Amino acid sequence: MAVIRADFLPSLFEHAGVFVAGLRDRTGSIAELVRGSVVEWGVGNLARSLGTPGEAQAGHLLASVLAAPLESDASIGWLGTSGSLAPLRGQRLGWTLALQGGTLHHLSSTGAAGAQSLDEDVPLRGRLASLRWDSDLGSRAQAGAFFLYLSGGLPPVRGPAGSALPGRDSSYDAFLGIAPFITATNLFFGGGLSETFASRQVTAPGVNGRGVIAPGVSLAVDPLPKVTVQGRAAWLRADVAGPYGGKVYGTEGDLEITWQARDWLLFGLEMDALWPGDFYAGRDTVYKTVLAVDLVTP
Repeated sequence: MAVIRADFLPSLFEHAGVFVAGLRDRTGSIAELVRGSVVEWGVGNLARSLGTPGEAQAGHLLASVLAAPLESDASIGWLGTSGSLAPLRGQRLGWTLALQGGTLHHLSSTGAAGAQSLDEDVPLRGRLASLRWDSDLGSRAQAGAFFLYLSGGLPPVRGPAGSALPGRDSSYDAFLGIAPFITATNLFFGGGLSETFASRQVTAPGVNGRGVIAPGVSLAVDPLPKVTVQGRAAWLRADVAGPYGGKVYGTEGDLEITWQARDWLLFGLEMDALWPGDFYAGRDTVYKTVLAVDLVTP
């Protein structure tokens, strides 16, 4: 992978610039990015094949996808701009905008029955927009707003019999960004107090590459010395409809409280909730609670 960027630095803590990046991968890393989408395609392919002569083949292919590594060969390029500026005192504006292009030259599954090609020469197209604004509200409070858009697409798979999901375009339009990890919310994006301890695995954006559209707001307050309370809320929507026909992932609310009891001791409490939308078959509220104790050494 190669990256070139050019930045304008108006001050020590500000920058605005453009970047170009390119990736040539033959290790199967791109296949792992889209593994969730491939598994979804395999399940759907088997469901559509039930009661037909192709049922056994579809079952074997799904088992192969689940049990064996995927192989891929891909070339991807990115072009974009990013920056962080303080246009006014107490105001901060950050952004990243990018376009992605490339080709998935080969995607295959290597199961017990041997290698089976899932797709070849799939154009890769993607779009990213990330905007964030923060404002100081006096000396003890800060408010913010953000907007995140990652384009999505249907699984980039045709399969041995050309059995792509209905409605799939010739290109795969999910934005495949290999860094950084996005932690805009705690449940959907895996942020929060435990994010530094999470086992990270890069995947296509959203659920099985369906993309994300996420406007949100945040508020941070220091009610007491060494005590910080932070809240976030976001509405989450897919760029492409899911297997149940819906696009709304749901609404998420996060609350974090931290107390710096000593220079070497930090206590934290996190409470999150996600109210699912019509993207999912189930609508039960998802909860997460984290209690944290951090010991800090010089």
